[in-house]
Amino acid sequence: MNTESIRQAIAESNGKFFGVVYENKKGERNNYVVRTGVKKHLKGGKNYCPEGAVTLYAVLKNGKREESGYRTMYLDKLVLK
Repeated sequence: MNTESIRQAIAESNGKFFGVVYENKKGERNNYVVRTGVKKHLKGGKNYCPEGAVTLYAVLKNGKREESGYRTMYLDKLVLK
């Protein structure tokens, strides 16, 4: 999938949970369960998400709930499940 179709699929999720695989800068592949539209744990300020990236709230990272939180993920390294 190209980055625009991934961005469109994320926008169409309407805040529902979905799974992604993300390859970080070190080359490690991580499985996430994420969603959009989360407002919890925000302290105000501005989102400085770079061009070609999206900010998602990760509920699970590799099956562990302890590593939940906001993640900025580059669309070219993101694979939807």
